[in-house]
Order: sequence, then C-alpha cells, then structure tokens
Amino acid sequence: MKTDLELYKKLREDLPIPLRPPRAFYPKPSEEDYNKGYIERYFLQKRDTKGSPIFEVKRTTYVSYHSTPFYIGVRLKWRIIGNLVDKYDDKNVFIPSVQTSNGKAIAEAEKIMDDINLYLVNLKQFHRD
Repeated sequence: MKTDLELYKKLREDLPIPLRPPRAFYPKPSEEDYNKGYIERYFLQKRDTKGSPIFEVKRTTYVSYHSTPFYIGVRLKWRIIGNLVDKYDDKNVFIPSVQTSNGKAIAEAEKIMDDINLYLVNLKQFHRD
C-alpha cells in the first residue's frame, strides 16, 4: 500500500510540464568547466506572477519549460576563473574581474527576469584562482 506522500509524488510527476514547478538544480562546476573559465547557468520563473520564485535548473529542464507560454527563462555565462579585481594590461587594455563580468551578465539577464539580481548575490560564486 502506498503512502500519501508516495501517491502525491506520483500524481505530481504525471502532471504536464507547465503545471508542475521545475526541479531546482545547484550547479557543481567540473574541472572541464574550470579549464573553460565559465559555466552556463539556466533560470526559470513563472511568467504571469511578478515576484514568483526563481529556479536555477539544468539545461534540459530549461529547454522544456522555456518553450511553454507559462515560464520565462534566462541563460547566462558565469565566470568562475579570473582576477577578482579589474586590471589593465601593459598595453592599457581593460581586463574585467570575475565580479565585473558576472555583474554585467546579471544586468543583461535583468532585462528579461527582473528579480534575478536577488537570486544571484554572490558574484564570486564558484570562483577558483
């Protein structure tokens, strides 16, 4: 005999994608990601509800939900390697820090998802020297 919780989980899994909330995901950068210097991050938010929760999700979840009229999605490139302070090289070329780059990525994402800056507050998240 199934418990109420098991029945609930089964019913929830059987709902069509637009009716069930996306499953949240916490990225764990790999050595390959650190070699590239960045990771791709994916976020979803219900379209019709201002201030609704923002979910960080896997790429496959992003693709499934973003194609529905119920969710808006944002994808951004998140730097995880680099300087923590803006610098200029010997030819006076500006080299932005990880924080500057990630701040710009958030500013671009805010054009689509207003409250993403409230979710992404640590601009050095996942940074490694």
